[in-house]
Amino acid sequence: MSDYQNMLDTELSSDLDDRLSAIAALGDVLGSVRADELADDSIGQLGALVRRLANDANALGAELWGRLRAAKVADGDCLQLDDG
Repeated sequence: MSDYQNMLDTELSSDLDDRLSAIAALGDVLGSVRADELADDSIGQLGALVRRLANDANALGAELWGRLRAAKVADGDCLQLDDG
């Protein structure tokens, strides 16, 4: 695997970790605040933010998994990996 590929994988891993850390931080904030202390629209906005972060994390995870599968096939570790 090339250094460029490793750099991209590291960047993707870092981006994924950032998204997951942000979700955890939002969970901590929401867990420490009573619902009646939040503005009426805050819960919906925070929920939308968590959903967006989760979608990003899912896409990054899928990209990393795809690269891992492709690298294993290219290295001859396996002939083919199915999606199941």
